[in-house]
Amino acid sequence: MNRNAEHGTRFPGIDLHLHTTRSTGDSTLTAVRLVERAQETGLIQVAVTNHGTINGAEEVLEIAKERNTGLAVIPAEEIKTSENIELLGYFLKVTIPSGFSLRETIREIKNQEGLLGIPHPFESRRWGVCERAGEVLQMAKELSFEVVLWEIFNANSSPENNRKALSFFFNNQHGNDQQPPLLLIVGSDAHSARQVGNARLLWIPSSPTKEDLIYNLTRRVNQGGTWYSGNDNPLRSRTDRALNRVDLVVQKAKSWMVR
Repeated sequence: MNRNAEHGTRFPGIDLHLHTTRSTGDSTLTAVRLVERAQETGLIQVAVTNHGTINGAEEVLEIAKERNTGLAVIPAEEIKTSENIELLGYFLKVTIPSGFSLRETIREIKNQEGLLGIPHPFESRRWGVCERAGEVLQMAKELSFEVVLWEIFNANSSPENNRKALSFFFNNQHGNDQQPPLLLIVGSDAHSARQVGNARLLWIPSSPTKEDLIYNLTRRVNQGGTWYSGNDNPLRSRTDRALNRVDLVVQKAKSWMVR
């Protein structure tokens, strides 16, 4: 399994980890700019994974339809549990509140017939599962998840932590009596327009459904080859995050001045 490390590729693809301004005060990426950047960078499907809410996905989809872009949108959420661990829920119908326990959060994703994702697993400063990975996967098994999506590449993670995530995937991908099989995913974790598409899965989905995503992830893992792309340049990531913080301060200042 390989990846294309070239930044800015226009290969058609899917970005499964993005945040819009509907997220909890940490993103400057508007729905309009997300749709525009998706067109500019060749994305054909995105998952809007705002912190603590599924609000934002419908807005992105409406704009994409108005502009006839063909962009498919997965409603999703990045959820912070009471244990200060973040999980991803894909294909959700309603928001799952932050502050539930790990088990409660995983159960709620299951109740909504969603997919469970594990973002930036070894980023302790960003609430990754870290040493509790086995425990979380065991909960998923007990709650009857057939697969778990494991983020082996996050464009805002360090190269070292991305390597740890990939190594864990290789050692655990087939599952066992206590853990479900893993399917690898990648995401830009974009909080600004400049970050959109910094990581992507390289294929054209036949439909924006849970079944299609599982099918394609399973098939490509079995086939091997180059089918995801990402840039984990630490300097670029730090610069992007710093610029995003400046943009947020400017936005808040403008809002205060209007009042």
